[in-house]
Amino acid sequence: MCENWMFSPHRGPLLVHDHHPHRSSEGTSRKMTDRYTDIPGATRLPMMLVAAACGFAPLLHPATSLGQASYEISFDEATKSSGLQGTFLVDFPVYPNLDEFHMGGSCVADFDGDGDPDVFILGGGKYPDQLYQNDGAGGFTDIATSAGVDRVHGGAGCSTADYDGDGDIDMFVTSFGNPGKGPQFGEHMLYRNNGDGTFTDVAGEAGLDVTSFFQPNGYGSCWGDYDLDGDLDLCVAGWDPADMCNRLFSNEGDGTFADVTIEATGSGLMEMYGFQPAFADMDGDGWPDLLVAGDIQTSRYLANNGDGTFFNATPFNGTGIDDNGMGQAILDFDGDGLFDWYVSSIHLEFPYIPTVPGTGNMLYRNLGNHMYEEVSVPTGVNDGGWGWGAIGVDLDQDGRIDLVEVNGWPAVSFWQDEPAKVYQNMGSKGFVDVGVSCGIDSTRYGRGLIAFDAEGDGDMDLLINNFNDQSEFFRNNAQDEGGHWLQVRLDSSTNPMIAPGGLDAIVSVTAAGKTQKRINNGQPSYLCTMQVPLHFGLGSARIIDEIRILWPRGIETVLVDVPVDQVLDVQAPVPGDIDADGRIDGADLAVLLAMWGEVTSFDQLIADLNSDGIIDGLDLAKLLAGWSR
Repeated sequence: MCENWMFSPHRGPLLVHDHHPHRSSEGTSRKMTDRYTDIPGATRLPMMLVAAACGFAPLLHPATSLGQASYEISFDEATKSSGLQGTFLVDFPVYPNLDEFHMGGSCVADFDGDGDPDVFILGGGKYPDQLYQNDGAGGFTDIATSAGVDRVHGGAGCSTADYDGDGDIDMFVTSFGNPGKGPQFGEHMLYRNNGDGTFTDVAGEAGLDVTSFFQPNGYGSCWGDYDLDGDLDLCVAGWDPADMCNRLFSNEGDGTFADVTIEATGSGLMEMYGFQPAFADMDGDGWPDLLVAGDIQTSRYLANNGDGTFFNATPFNGTGIDDNGMGQAILDFDGDGLFDWYVSSIHLEFPYIPTVPGTGNMLYRNLGNHMYEEVSVPTGVNDGGWGWGAIGVDLDQDGRIDLVEVNGWPAVSFWQDEPAKVYQNMGSKGFVDVGVSCGIDSTRYGRGLIAFDAEGDGDMDLLINNFNDQSEFFRNNAQDEGGHWLQVRLDSSTNPMIAPGGLDAIVSVTAAGKTQKRINNGQPSYLCTMQVPLHFGLGSARIIDEIRILWPRGIETVLVDVPVDQVLDVQAPVPGDIDADGRIDGADLAVLLAMWGEVTSFDQLIADLNSDGIIDGLDLAKLLAGWSR
């Protein structure tokens, strides 16, 4: 049985933004002055009821690439020319009883608010952390010192989000402390973006500097609004259940966080050798679930109960059979409208090391209702060597999600000199590894992996963070193939009940009869996140038939007949505009009154304007206060 969707109000008009940043005459970036215009030719739809239906699809859809059979994937190595010469170096043994081989993350976000992606790269303890500012044309300059984030420490991973809702992207960094002193407690950092090009570490006062009280620990992290109260919560993974270092923190809305691990997840998180968590609504009920890639057969799939707690569905839903979960990607690889789960792991054709099992990568295909089947072998993505960072991204812009994975383990020759994997999605033919032929021929020890549009040409470039080495940056040549594209950037600053940046929203794009879905969750990979506009490849399609943005709490924005090859900024509807038509009027009042009383279902959340669990006079007063005149 499939869950039914609720009222789906629609917002309009949508806005298009000039995605090339503005620059001062001196060449340095400054705060962007927004220039919005209505999208030419776009049509706004009225309010409607939307029903969701479930069904089983073929293993891979035999769909073509939106009008063309296929495009080639091609990259040029551009590390030096771009300036993205990030370095991660460790000086063994820096931290007793710590495996530095696991470390080396990065994150990408628009930290300075000028409209283009900037990159933060951890330094490893022998080298300071680096923050690369984008000049708008794909050139980068390290500004970590002036920004106040050039710390020398044993950093593992990082994630980004506007946790305080002030409009600037902040950053959380897991750390084992200063090199040479052994792991130290209280060294995680929460960099609050001051909005002036600098950051302040407020982890201690926020309650996020310590995630384990037995042994300092912490690797990947992710942000999401799991309780749908409009604040961004944080999950931090740690590698050792004995340290009790996998933690879930609830945002209190006052700059502090409360550890709710036990009451929200029971023992579901505590039993893990965790590496990378991610929030994502996997069953379409509107509540973000929590998926964690974990080592030593401890990956976890925690389904959101909708009451502030999670249920460990791993034992019965077909997931968690990866022997050594490292990185992860959440994507709809087969185009059936359901999000699938890819977990990178260690591949062995024989028990080379008796203590290290080797199932290889796992691709869990979503069957609906939190049920999955594992399909990595028939789809061709099982053997990725010793896998780490993994992302799903449409590299050739043909309308099908490809997979990229980095790998390698320096301590054993069996996994040395492994090339990175670029699995091109061939539709019904599965995936084909084109890594070497497309120019992603890296054989270094890759850990973190991020994708972003560095120079604003529409396609997605790649950055690999290498262990004990320099990062590698690869520019995508997809524009030479002629495939069209769309990027969607969400803005929820108009509605405090929706998490900043529209995190957890789901965007669907339909063109040439094919629908693609993306989730706006920061795209956690391995010790990395990507807070960038959602990218859609459109192939030869010259018009987008429909765009749907399903915001948290059930409000839906719909736009039809949208031109291709642009970056769209989409604003969330204001509180009280329940039908998202740009006005607060009788239609909104009718919906609120129809849902009056205690909130007992997800459908009612759209009318609970103050999020107190009751639709009453307070919500009515808030709606009337914003009444359109």
